[in-house]
This record gives sequence, structure tokens and C-alpha cells, in this order.
Amino acid sequence: MSTIVRGLLVSGEFGIGGESTGWKILLDVGVEIQGLTEVEVNHKTTRFAQLRGSHVEATGELKFRSGIERQSCPVFEVESIQKID
Repeated sequence: MSTIVRGLLVSGEFGIGGESTGWKILLDVGVEIQGLTEVEVNHKTTRFAQLRGSHVEATGELKFRSGIERQSCPVFEVESIQKID
């Protein structure tokens, strides 16, 4: 089931061992997804680079990845993303 989130797309959150996508959306004030106020996102990073620092609306699904350092962590798998005002 798809979910829509809105917030600021930022980069630079890389983890040792490549367990992070390096991108997250800082959700708008008052918006939460399963209690989170920011969410790591995964998609075509070339598209993300064009939108870095922009207020965006993304459609996708929250999934959980497991890794050695971070165990189980939420990642929003983006189906579509666009800049909004």
C-alpha cells in the first residue's frame, strides 16, 4: 500500500559499510510515518541529486532493511518523487 510523504530532501547521511542510502526526507512539522519525523529514502539517486534541498512530495512504501551495524531500520522505498512549493 502506497503512502505519500512531504518534507525536505537532504543528503550526506552515509554509514560505514554502505548500510545507508545517503538520502532522507525530513518530514514536514506534524507529519509522521510510523512515529518517525524523518525517513531514509531509496530510489534513483540521480533524480534525488536534482532535488537535493527541495521541498518534495514522495509516494512509496515504508520497508525495513537489516544490516550488521544498524540491525533493522526503516527505509522509504520511493515510487515517485516531485518538487513542491
